[in-house]
Amino acid sequence: MKNQFFLLILLLFVITSCEEEGNPVSILEGSYEHSIETAYVSKTVMTFGNGGTVLVEYFRNYGEEIGWCLTNYGSGTYTLNGEEFSVTLPAFYGPDPTALYSVGCIPREELVNVTGDDPVVLEGTLVFGETRDTFTLNYNCDDLLTMCNATTMDFNKVE
Repeated sequence: MKNQFFLLILLLFVITSCEEEGNPVSILEGSYEHSIETAYVSKTVMTFGNGGTVLVEYFRNYGEEIGWCLTNYGSGTYTLNGEEFSVTLPAFYGPDPTALYSVGCIPREELVNVTGDDPVVLEGTLVFGETRDTFTLNYNCDDLLTMCNATTMDFNKVE
């Protein structure tokens, strides 16, 4: 009986100590920025929080007189499993397409949900640089109707 008890304890130890196979889940924390210069200067800031939360903000620089303006944003969740990356934003906010705006920044509270009831889901790969202060994000942009406007973006940590 004593041997069976020890076998049962050993079996429970083996069962509870086994790890699930597959890629480990990585946690991101802090803000990372991607800047691009085209006809105007814009940047994307992704702020990762505890528990898999993310805030994605898009800014545009309107020059010295106006400066940086928030143009779009969404908050939601992300998953990172190995290099597989996914962001789900239940709502994505931007300028009201029916409103007329003067030149200048639109206050955050005046931005409206531009995606309706359909969440924005972006999937791709995230590869860290030599340190966790940089990463390259490559979205799978198979659908031309997604919010995906650049397939590969390099991010640097800002906080």
